[in-house]
Amino acid sequence: MSNSAEFTHALKFKIPFHTAKQATIAQNSLNPDPILKPNELTVKYYTTSPTTTESNSRISATAAAAETAGKEVEVEKNTVLVIEFNGFDDRVIRVAANNVIENLKTVVECFENF
Repeated sequence: MSNSAEFTHALKFKIPFHTAKQATIAQNSLNPDPILKPNELTVKYYTTSPTTTESNSRISATAAAAETAGKEVEVEKNTVLVIEFNGFDDRVIRVAANNVIENLKTVVECFENF
């Protein structure tokens, strides 16, 4: 098993952030960890813009405040961190996903403190 075409299990996380800078910081913080067994698992990190549905919910949440302040609502691009796991076994993906979630929790806690 040497490439993701042979992997039978997949998991995708989409994590929204307030800004593109936060999404990029989270991506760069998580990405350096090497995969110990690349023949069993691949993990891909990238940022993307919110989908129309995600954008609409974000706009709805902030539209009232913006309208009160007399400002237009603008949705920033690349604010969603996407993490894709592909593996030959659900257990391998679960262990990797749990590790990424724990590391992501630390990154978000740092954002809250600074």
